[in-house]
Amino acid sequence: MDIIELVTRIKEKNKKSGEKLPRFIDVEDISDSRVCIDGTWTTETSAWGICWKDGEWVYFETDNERGYICGITRYATEEEACENTYKYLSNAIKAEQEGYSHRDMAVRYLMNKNGYEKELAVRTVDTVIKHEDIFEEMFNYMRISEYGIRGKELNEGGYSARQLVEEEGFSPVAAYRFLAELRDNKDEAEKALRNGKVRKE
Repeated sequence: MDIIELVTRIKEKNKKSGEKLPRFIDVEDISDSRVCIDGTWTTETSAWGICWKDGEWVYFETDNERGYICGITRYATEEEACENTYKYLSNAIKAEQEGYSHRDMAVRYLMNKNGYEKELAVRTVDTVIKHEDIFEEMFNYMRISEYGIRGKELNEGGYSARQLVEEEGFSPVAAYRFLAELRDNKDEAEKALRNGKVRKE
């Protein structure tokens, strides 16, 4: 399988499933955070692609909020890159259809590990998931109980999740929800924190 066949097959599979995966973009090069298209370095939200870089075939994804590269996997050959990408994206489509999306898993985590009622779990996840970078870090914490991703921790309005837990008494999940609330409305979120009206569990 080559890239052209891969893109065609994924588009067909995605269309049949009714799910909305990130779109394919054809790039000339990528850096640690941006993509190069038609000679211009830029960002592209909710996208994926495969390119040849430094002697390897590289699969990459970009986030849906800032358009920065948020995932890279390297392969020795184009065929290996395409075969593995097809499996990965097909599984992503299947997961969305069968209730195993990251959103679904996060909701179940809150119900099973934190004792949230389903309505509160859904509301919490939906508050955070609007901001892909915050949700990605929260989901990573749910999986491995570590703050940050690849050694970098988010800071929103002067707060990190770790800081909220250690200094303000938040649970980790509540800390990520508060980071999302800060981004949505910093003044209101900080006022609620000062007045003791923020849920910290």
